[in-house]
Amino acid sequence: MNNCLKAILFDLDNTLTDFVSMKREATRAAAKAMIKSGLNMDEDQCFKELFQCYWQEGIDNNTAFEKFIKSKTGKEDRELLEAAILAYLGERKKHLKPYPKIKETLLKLKEKGIILGILSDAPKIKAENRLRKLGLYGIFSVVITFDDTGELKPSKLPFLKAIEAFGVKPDEVLMVGDSIGRDVKGAQDAGMKAALAKWGEDEEIKWPKVKGLKADYELNNISELAGLI
Repeated sequence: MNNCLKAILFDLDNTLTDFVSMKREATRAAAKAMIKSGLNMDEDQCFKELFQCYWQEGIDNNTAFEKFIKSKTGKEDRELLEAAILAYLGERKKHLKPYPKIKETLLKLKEKGIILGILSDAPKIKAENRLRKLGLYGIFSVVITFDDTGELKPSKLPFLKAIEAFGVKPDEVLMVGDSIGRDVKGAQDAGMKAALAKWGEDEEIKWPKVKGLKADYELNNISELAGLI
């Protein structure tokens, strides 16, 4: 139990929502739509290469479809692009939802007087849009994104920006995230405690690890946060 804890900072993707699974299903739908519209590729191979394109270009990259289509056809193809985008958006809407007990736990933390914040590497407009679609936007007093510092985790600059926005001391903030190498390292470098959100682990996604680095806490589900307050 931590009686000094005044604020909790949450990673967004794969901590509050299963973003990678959503991205995977939406990308597969886009691949199917492009093939149906005339792209001459095996469906599984198309999906794998398109998903890999996202990881290479950046998971929130807006030009991944255009670059992928041009690499396969040698030209811009508006019909393929439109088919991919429409299918992607339709599937994303189905799969973008909070993990179990996220909202009720966040509201209970607020009732206890804990200040809640978000720290995301996504652009601000995308992070805030995801929070709105998840029904979580109004819960957080602080939302720090890539746009606020121009630095990605594990740089400690975004974490320090969040501490400043909270108006508390570093050791009064707990960071909760799914990545040891990004969330835990950045938080601890900034003087925070860090909890690893094990419910957000994905077998196919291997985040970078730092030798000897360990989270202060490991949580199997978000409800376990109550025991740290």
